[in-house]
Amino acid sequence: MNRLVFSYMLNVLLMVLAGWAFIELYYFTIEVANFIQTERVPFEVSLSLMPLTLLLIFSIVSTILYKIQKKKYKKLSYAYPVYIAFSIFFIQMTIFHVSLYRNKIA
Repeated sequence: MNRLVFSYMLNVLLMVLAGWAFIELYYFTIEVANFIQTERVPFEVSLSLMPLTLLLIFSIVSTILYKIQKKKYKKLSYAYPVYIAFSIFFIQMTIFHVSLYRNKIA
């Protein structure tokens, strides 16, 4: 498989996994916010760890593949995949905090 196509597919898969994991984190924070707002004593908050675990495993595997490719080829044409996950995380957290700030003022 062409290295560029492999890199593209790897990054798309990483972005899909990161999106799924961040959606689950968003739902978790919504449940925690609802608990804080209602202050009910018996409470239950759930978090699906499957997307977070898959994201962690995939990030580790893609980092290992990147290191192997870097040793094999001196110039790589694709970005470091873990940076993409972190940038998506920071964008998601920024949007979440902006929406919290907007809802508090409104």
